[in-house]
Amino acid sequence: MYDEIMNKKEIVLNKHSAIIQMSNRITAVQRKGYNALLFFAKKELSEKNPINYKFEVEINIVLKVIGLGKENYKYLKKHLRGLQDLKVEYNVLNKDKKEKWGSFSLLAGVEIENGVIVYSFPHQILDTLIDPKIYAFIDLTVIKGLKSKYAIALYELLQDYKKVQMPKMTIEKFRKLMGVKEKQYTMFSIFRERIIEKAISEINQSEKINFVVDYELEKKGRKYFYIKFHIKPKPKASLSFQTSPQVRQIQSVSGNSNSVSALIDLIPAEHITAAVKKMIIKSAKENGMEYVQRNIQYTINSNPKNFAAYLAKALKENYGEKSESKLIFEAKAKEEKVKDIAEENEKKEKYEKYKKQYEELSDEKIESLIYKVAVHSHLIRKQIKNGITAELKANSIVKARVIAEMIKNGNAKSGSEKNKKVDDDQEIRNQKKLDEALGKI
Repeated sequence: MYDEIMNKKEIVLNKHSAIIQMSNRITAVQRKGYNALLFFAKKELSEKNPINYKFEVEINIVLKVIGLGKENYKYLKKHLRGLQDLKVEYNVLNKDKKEKWGSFSLLAGVEIENGVIVYSFPHQILDTLIDPKIYAFIDLTVIKGLKSKYAIALYELLQDYKKVQMPKMTIEKFRKLMGVKEKQYTMFSIFRERIIEKAISEINQSEKINFVVDYELEKKGRKYFYIKFHIKPKPKASLSFQTSPQVRQIQSVSGNSNSVSALIDLIPAEHITAAVKKMIIKSAKENGMEYVQRNIQYTINSNPKNFAAYLAKALKENYGEKSESKLIFEAKAKEEKVKDIAEENEKKEKYEKYKKQYEELSDEKIESLIYKVAVHSHLIRKQIKNGITAELKANSIVKARVIAEMIKNGNAKSGSEKNKKVDDDQEIRNQKKLDEALGKI
């Protein structure tokens, strides 16, 4: 059974809409793994009646379906166990009017023994597997190629509304569907860049997804309050010019038959023109694929008014590489600055710690430390020639030198330790050095 499934170009799960529309409080690996468990459970239900509705699948097969190697056995095991403790809300958009809203754990139980996962579902999930009234076709080979949990959740949501118009939803509901925490990405500009646009970009660049997605925002007062997604078939423009002699020439240089079309796919659909295609083909031939990709990405991130003109300038001046170098330099400079601040704070903390210890020292211990410092300080030797006075003990320079000595040795004894035995031999050696030095003044 497994070999037959793994050899298919598509591995399609009929996933109930209510489960698609769940609060995405799980990782990308957990969502991929959970989809695989749903798929194999559904397969098992169609072929036999599992005892007590406990399902089984080899963990290596699940790893293959979600695109992880065998070395990730423990990693997957950890993520699957987390599903049992995690509660999610489902039917968030209420697409299934008959299905009530609620929350539950994604797995009722899960055990892994001898490389086999034995698992069961709560009754809410089991009901959707046995009789899914409203569902979407979710291709697990597509999900395998998506990296972020936001892209996976959005892809499933778009599939759920592929044949009907997707309703506009509040930003709050969309955040819940994406699994964004309450205090995470609170600034809308960052939320838009890192969640919405990143997920859309990943979906639109996937070679396995046959549609592209766009969105519009609607304000309520001064804030963005609603979001609505639009999907349309993926443009076939990139396919038509794969047969041109120019493209074949570039492809033969790159050694990758999909590389030029992949570059074109990076361009937002509304900016793909004959002139842009020609520009990319020419630059790829002269500079290579990575050069072009870097500058396309730079242009997209810059969001210019005239995309084609800006891209032409970026390709000519290699803005992409300059931008990367600048970012690397800034990142290193920031890292060094953070390191310097951390070291400075560490020094301050250490000084304050030893300063506190100094204030707790007995008079005898302070005098002993001053004698130690005097061995290396000509100025202090002069001042203590006639003995250590109270004024000398209070002197800020002397105090700072003593604390520095304490930090250097790291073995200062506090006032509570003043009765402990002093290293007499060391004291005698220090005193001898000091006497010799004082004799020379």
